Amino acid sequence: MFRMFALLAIALTASSAFAKPPHRGEPPEVAFEACAALVDQDVCTVTTPRGHTLEGVCRIHKTDALFCVPDREPPRRDDHDADDES
Repeated sequence: MFRMFALLAIALTASSAFAKPPHRGEPPEVAFEACAALVDQDVCTVTTPRGHTLEGVCRIHKTDALFCVPDREPPRRDDHDADDES
């Protein structure tokens, strides 16, 4: 009986290791919130979790919801850390 449970546990662990990873590349919730009261092509502003403010433009997502697309990428962690050391 123990052997059967051990095999089942191994099988479940192995199957979860090959499970499809969560979908990446979706806009964060703050991007949708930034355009909640705006219309397509309006200028929007998003504040990143690190406190950077990015300006962008509201665009229509595949779900028909508006989200803010930044004009530029947020600073990379290395860039931000280098600024703190100066």
